[in-house]
Amino acid sequence: MQGYTCTAIIMKKFIIILLFLSSPLFADLTVYFIDVGQGDAEYIVLPNGKTALIDGGPSNTRISDFITAHNITTIDYVVLTHPHSDHYQGLNYVFDNCQVKAFYDTKMDNSGASGDETVRTKAQNEPGCSIYYPSAGSTLSWDTNVTVRVLNACSTDTSSSSGEDINNVSIVLQMTYNQASVLFTGDIQSTVESTLVSSYGDSLKSDILKVAHHGSAYSSTAEFLNKVKPTKAYIEVGTNSYGHPDAGTISRLQSAGAIVYRTDTDGTLTYTISSSTGTNQPQTPAIKGNTVKPAGVHVGSASAVKKKSRN
Repeated sequence: MQGYTCTAIIMKKFIIILLFLSSPLFADLTVYFIDVGQGDAEYIVLPNGKTALIDGGPSNTRISDFITAHNITTIDYVVLTHPHSDHYQGLNYVFDNCQVKAFYDTKMDNSGASGDETVRTKAQNEPGCSIYYPSAGSTLSWDTNVTVRVLNACSTDTSSSSGEDINNVSIVLQMTYNQASVLFTGDIQSTVESTLVSSYGDSLKSDILKVAHHGSAYSSTAEFLNKVKPTKAYIEVGTNSYGHPDAGTISRLQSAGAIVYRTDTDGTLTYTISSSTGTNQPQTPAIKGNTVKPAGVHVGSASAVKKKSRN
């Protein structure tokens, strides 16, 4: 009887350990910096299995290749950082072919374009899709183990045709998991970077920086980088006539201690924050970067909904 009791206790402890290790706390957070040409798109797989897409790139082609290769049919959170076509155009494909559960947007009207309204109309007509206009200083409840801070946004009705004005309302997110942070900056320029430094100071520190505005000369100031202190910097860029990425910007990133990666030369890149195992005590996370998962890998909650037919 005593032997049976000991065996039962051991089995119970074993099951508890298995359940503990299989909890979301012990899952990875992975960011894909998608090669969409001259534009932005980042796909995130959260530890709880939910997924997010920040921007969709300048056309349907590249984002559709990524979505098809990874068998994605559901995206829990889609973010349009600001209404410029190199960020929103690919979202047309996303809404036509995937189930989107929540859409995060600014209240900036690009008065010099109409394509942004096409995407916004698709979001409004998406069955079961909630629409949010986050404000700076708020947090997003995407995963109980991940802190998602909104550092910049535009939650009041605004209209402009100025490229600089539209860039500077970009939704900026800082995502922190297991003591490692990733900073997504949209296309903000130096004036907003200065505001972020004043508002958030040392809390801007992030291991990974999605470089603002494709490595433009008008972003990534030394003052800003001195607070972020990135170890890796990802520039999403393609063939362009704007001089992106600027040599001075690359130099500032390197001077700040960052290894610089570019989608135009390196293709789609990934950065993974690994979960700690075997303890609840804070410890330095194991970080894996620049490994692209093979095509066909099933990620997120894609199996939950069948792919929608294309119109």
